[in-house]
Amino acid sequence: MSVQNPPKKFSRADIILSVLALTIIAVLASLLVYDYRQQKYLRSPSLIKAVWGNLKILTNSMSQFMGDKGRTQATYWDVVGAGTDKYVRTVNSVAGEDYTAIVVVSTQTQVSVSSASLGTVTWNL
Repeated sequence: MSVQNPPKKFSRADIILSVLALTIIAVLASLLVYDYRQQKYLRSPSLIKAVWGNLKILTNSMSQFMGDKGRTQATYWDVVGAGTDKYVRTVNSVAGEDYTAIVVVSTQTQVSVSSASLGTVTWNL
């Protein structure tokens, strides 16, 4: 016949320490989840404002280009580049949007750009 060891009994101190450790871990985890949610909701409006800023710079430059050159439309490549005849040196993408397809026509009232994380962002001219 085999002899079994009796089950180990935990002292009160062991139980209190383990409960305290679990409580601390739960509080920290809840703070991390709360912080993540807050950052997610606060980040989107600021990213949209940054895209609006890029669209404002581009559309103002395109309007200036059309006025200076006497044209009725302007493309991204007409105003962005490293040359001395360009109005904007670079436009940095904020959330993966692509500005290169933007064309502004003199009768146009809105310009839109799309990104996977923000959707479609529209700027009124």
